[in-house]
Amino acid sequence: MTPASQLQRIASIVPTAHLNETIDDQYFMALDHLCDDDVYMSFFKARIAEGKFVILDNSTVELGEPVDPEVYLVDAKLMGASQVLCPDWLYEADRTIESSRDFVKRAKRMHYKGSIMGAPQGKDDNEWLDCARRMLEMPEITCLGVSRRYTNFWSQRRLSAVQGLRQLCEATYREEVTIHLLGCHDRPEWDVAPSLTLPYVQGVDSSLAALFTMNGIVITEGAERLPGSIDFSHSYRLGLLRENLRRWKLLCARGTLSGTSQKANLR
Repeated sequence: MTPASQLQRIASIVPTAHLNETIDDQYFMALDHLCDDDVYMSFFKARIAEGKFVILDNSTVELGEPVDPEVYLVDAKLMGASQVLCPDWLYEADRTIESSRDFVKRAKRMHYKGSIMGAPQGKDDNEWLDCARRMLEMPEITCLGVSRRYTNFWSQRRLSAVQGLRQLCEATYREEVTIHLLGCHDRPEWDVAPSLTLPYVQGVDSSLAALFTMNGIVITEGAERLPGSIDFSHSYRLGLLRENLRRWKLLCARGTLSGTSQKANLR
C-alpha cells in the first residue's frame, strides 16, 4: 500500500459542527446515537451518495452499551450505511457472540444491504481470539474490528492482534474477511501505521485529532493519546483542528511527519 492509498482509509471523527472539515475524505465513521440530528444524518447520507464508504458505529463506547439493534438498523437503512457493527459488550465474549448471531438474522429480516463487522471481545487474548473464531463461523460477518482497548493483550502492539486475526482468517478459510482498527490507542505512527500498510486492513477510525484540538495541543510525533473523549456538541479552534487532522492522517499513512511541513499552520 502507498501512503496515498492509505490516506483513503482513515476516518476522522469530529464534532458535528466540524463535519465539513472531513468532506473530502473517502472513509468515514458515523455514530448512531448522533443520527437524530438531521445535520449529522444528512452529512453522511450525502457522502454515501457520492460513493464514499461510511461505517455506522453502534455507539457502544460512547453510551456504555450498543444502540438497540432495531433502531440501529433503521438508521443504517435510512443513511444507506456501507457497513454496520454487530452489538458488542466490552470484555464479554459470550454476550457479544449471542448478540451478533441475533443481529445478523435481524439485519437479513430488515433487508439491510451493506456489509457487517464483528468486534471480538474477551477477558484475555485466548478468549478474544476464540470470540473472533466464532464470529468467522457467521458468513454474514465480512470484517473484524480490533478495538484499541485490547492492545494490552498483545504487548501493546495492535499489529500483533491484526496478524493473529489474519492467521485465524486463513486457518478458517475466510481470507476474504478484512480488518478494521477501531480507534487509536496511542501514537498513530506506532498504533496504526504498521497495520495500515497491510492489504487486508480495511481502515482506521479515531477522534484523536479532535481530542488534541479540544485540549489546545498540536499533534507531534511521539505524542501519546490524551485521556478523555470529545464533546460532539462543541466547536473547536478551526485552524488547530485542520492542522491536527492533517498531522493525524500523515502519521497514520506515513508513520512520520518527516519530509512534510511540521510548522503548525493555525490560521
